[in-house]
Amino acid sequence: MWRNWFIGALGLWIIILGFLGFPSAVQRAFMIISGLLVALISFWRGVSETVAQSADKKTEQAE
Repeated sequence: MWRNWFIGALGLWIIILGFLGFPSAVQRAFMIISGLLVALISFWRGVSETVAQSADKKTEQAE
């Protein structure tokens, strides 16, 4: 659940970032870092769901 909130907050951060007036190099760095965080959280979520589904299937087969 917290991952959804985190991704939502990063999305808002990316929207607001364009209006804050940072120099382009700083703004680009913030955008890259934010994009990496979104990608890592999304990848982590996908992997953890896949592992959980795999564990559920193994549990069902064992029963």
